[in-house]
Parts: sequence; structure tokens; C-alpha cells
Amino acid sequence: MVSFCTEEEVRFLVYLLIVLILVLAIAPILHFRPTRRQRLVTQLRDTALKYGLFVEFRKDNIFDKCNLSPNVDRADIIFYGLRIPLSVEMELKKEREVWLRDEEGWRNLTKNNEFPNSLSSLPRDVLAASFDIRCYGVYWTERGEVKDVEKISRILASWAACAD
Repeated sequence: MVSFCTEEEVRFLVYLLIVLILVLAIAPILHFRPTRRQRLVTQLRDTALKYGLFVEFRKDNIFDKCNLSPNVDRADIIFYGLRIPLSVEMELKKEREVWLRDEEGWRNLTKNNEFPNSLSSLPRDVLAASFDIRCYGVYWTERGEVKDVEKISRILASWAACAD
């Protein structure tokens, strides 16, 4: 009988085949691991919840009046808000206020109220800040760090305290 491979070569090929089958079985599972960006966004949102903020996607027309930076996609803009307690909500009959950040700084889109000084130290990734009868909040792209969420939480709480 003529043999093309030695017994050791056959054993090596069998092991190689087993490894190949295992790699093919595991590869699809590894595909579903979260990316570094997805892990960061999850961490940011968990931190927001820890500090009493809520996170939501809002379809708002406030960005229709401005030119966003080319590296900012509207689908990436998310709202982090601090709810106003119901007892306070009923007492406040203020109109909605929206402050937008552009190259020149902050500008009010709704009326000529004085700029809340507490907003000046918001992280650079924050694109807008708003107030309505339900909450104080910011629109941003979640490109910051956990410390930015902590800072946003402090600033929103300070803004809410100053408005009372």
C-alpha cells in the first residue's frame, strides 16, 4: 500500500481540521461582541441613570435653524435630561427655553432671556441645552467620558436650582 503522508502528518491534518471547525463555529459568536464605542455609550448611559438623568432620542426641530458640524450626524444626537418634580412642574408656567452652541458660543433660540451662567462649563460635545415644564436637559453626541456625564448632571441640577 502506497502512503502519501506519514502517520504524524495525518494526525497534524486532523488537528488542523478540528481547529478550523472550531474557528468557524466561534467566529459568528465573536461578531456579536460589543465594540469599544458601544461599551462606552452603555457606560455613559448607566452613569446618567445613576445620577438621576434620563436618556432619550428626541426628534426636535431645534437643529433645523443651525448648521451642524460635518462630523455630527443628527442620528447621533441624544438628549440627557433631569426631570422636574410634579409639584414644581405645576407651579412653573415658564415657556420652553432652548440654548444652542455654535462656533460663536451660546445663543437663545426661543427668546432673549439671560444666559444661565451654569451652562458655560458644559462639555464641548454638548450641542444644545433646553428647559421645558417637564425637564432640564442637554443634547449631545455622547463622545465624551463618564466624567462628562457627571458634570452634565451637576450643571443641570445647578440650573434647575437657580431657576426655582
